[in-house]
Amino acid sequence: MQNLQDLYDYYLTTKPSRGKIKAATTLLIHICKALNVNSPEEIGRAMFIRIPQSLDEMYYSTQHKAINDKSTLAEMIGRYGPQNGWDETLEILLDDRDENLRQFTLNTLEYVGKRQPAAVLPYIERFRKSSDPLMRDVSANLAGKVLGFDESDVMKEAVRRWINEGDLDYVREIVESLLRIKERLSPQEETRQYDQAINWLKAQLGKSGS
Repeated sequence: MQNLQDLYDYYLTTKPSRGKIKAATTLLIHICKALNVNSPEEIGRAMFIRIPQSLDEMYYSTQHKAINDKSTLAEMIGRYGPQNGWDETLEILLDDRDENLRQFTLNTLEYVGKRQPAAVLPYIERFRKSSDPLMRDVSANLAGKVLGFDESDVMKEAVRRWINEGDLDYVREIVESLLRIKERLSPQEETRQYDQAINWLKAQLGKSGS
C-alpha cells in the first residue's frame, strides 16, 4: 500500500455498490484538491494522517461535506484494514468530534473483521471499556458480527476472558446486538452463523452461573 490510489484500487476489489464507488471516486478528487496535489498516486504513506484535517480545512464552513468525505474514507480503510499507515488515519477518524462518524468508523471494521478477527479485536477491546455508551454498543455489535464468522476462535477466546474478568454485561450486550441483527434480516437471508454465535454465548454465560 504505497499511496491513496492503492487504497482506492483495493476498495474496488471488494465490490462496493455503484453509489459507494462514485463516492470514493469523488473523494479522491477532493483529497487531491485539499492536499494540493495532482493525483492520488502522489499521496503517500507520510501524508495519510493529513487527510482528515485537510478535508476539515477545505470544508471549514460546510462541515457536513467534510463528514461525508471522511465517512467514505473510513469505509475504504475499513475494507482494507487498519494497516500500512492507514491505522493512524483510522485513529483520527475514531477520535473525530462528530459522534456519528466515530460510530460509523468503528462499524466499518466489520468487513475485515470477518476475515481477520485479530486485526479488529484491539478496537473491540478498547471500546468495550469506553465511557461512551454508543461506542460500547457499536463495539458489541461489531464483536457479534465477527464472532459469527470467526473460524480461528479469536473472538471466542476473548469472550471467555471477558467472562473470567467479570464483564458479563458486555457479553450480554453482544447477545442483544445479534438478536437485533437477526430481526433486521429478511426471511431469505442466512442466520445460521448468528444463531450459532448466540447459542454459544448463552452457553458461556450459563457456565459462568449468569
